[in-house]
Amino acid sequence: MYPEDELIPISALSQYTYCPRRAGLIFVERQWADNVFTVQGRHVHERAHQPADTRSEGRRVVRGLYLTSARLGLFGIADVVEFPHQDPVTDVTIVEYKRGKLTPRRKIEYEVQLCAQAVCLEEMLNLTLRRGCLFFALSHRRVEVEFTPDLRQAVESAAQRMHDMMRTALVPPPQLGPKCRGCSLRALCLPEISAGRNAAAYLRRLVNDDAPQPRSHSNGNPS
Repeated sequence: MYPEDELIPISALSQYTYCPRRAGLIFVERQWADNVFTVQGRHVHERAHQPADTRSEGRRVVRGLYLTSARLGLFGIADVVEFPHQDPVTDVTIVEYKRGKLTPRRKIEYEVQLCAQAVCLEEMLNLTLRRGCLFFALSHRRVEVEFTPDLRQAVESAAQRMHDMMRTALVPPPQLGPKCRGCSLRALCLPEISAGRNAAAYLRRLVNDDAPQPRSHSNGNPS
């Protein structure tokens, strides 16, 4: 069990699953930079997080529900939780909003975040959730996510690794890859410079590039 002052945001697990270094820059070094995708995503969540309690099609819909798990040391806010009127402790649906659109590529970091929210709600209400939903704002589509044993294990692992990182304050080195292209922290991370490069060789190359070059002469000999 984790004390309250050691809880970490549920979103840290999503960031870690996407890129451990990005998670370290955000939650250990407290660095941040926006791009168009992060701004749009923040606006989507700001609307979804407006606290509300409504009823729709036989279900109670709660927005902006605070979540916590002392076992995993997590806290956060659920965008939407839907409770059936007849039996509010079964068939509960937790929904996480995303700015993008539904694509064929599985976004495991989204699923880890959604499942982590479910684990928190299970601990708080002493129930078991079989599945939840991701809602994609641009396409206005929901996709169902089953909370399999493998996905739950991914949540446990990400939570443990994030707590280890927060305790040691050691940020992983960069790993240059396709995900770097759309990352808002690319200018802070500098994966092209750091990932798999020799720092001394890089500095020597900079010095040599800036050094004045000898002037050439028509006869090929220096003066």
